[in-house]
Amino acid sequence: MISDALWLLKRQSFLIAREQVLMHLIKTADNSVPDDKEIIEEITFARPTGESVQMTPSQSSKTEYIALNLELLRSGEVDVQERKAENWHKELKLIRNWLSILEAALLVLTPEEQALVNRHFKEGKSLEMLSQSPLLDTVRSHSTLKRMLKTIIRKVNEVISEEESHHILPRV
Repeated sequence: MISDALWLLKRQSFLIAREQVLMHLIKTADNSVPDDKEIIEEITFARPTGESVQMTPSQSSKTEYIALNLELLRSGEVDVQERKAENWHKELKLIRNWLSILEAALLVLTPEEQALVNRHFKEGKSLEMLSQSPLLDTVRSHSTLKRMLKTIIRKVNEVISEEESHHILPRV
């Protein structure tokens, strides 16, 4: 579990974008397995180099090699795609967990703190720039915004901490 709120806040936009890319990759993965014609063309037009010049123990032609090993080559391509898709699913699950944790942690923030998080971390605006315009209804100084960020990070860290929260559990 992530215990660094600042890392999570800074990476939120990246995580959302990566989630979308992974969903697209997974969705299109089924269509990306090459058919027999593509496998045959790939091997036929490949330039053998070094140790790969001899494809089989005997000196057979590429055509014979392809004909005898097409099923093996096809299953190898499918295995590669399945491993990629499995890794994408694992990464997507992890990213969704992080985003879910962050979303839950942001619930403890005030509306003004949430506005600061959105404008500073999601939109990438500097504290200097944010001190020039109101967050919600009030313009805050640079130093006040800095203190607000420290408070936000502390609050988010408390929520996402893996340790028992002694301040919310009843004493027995």
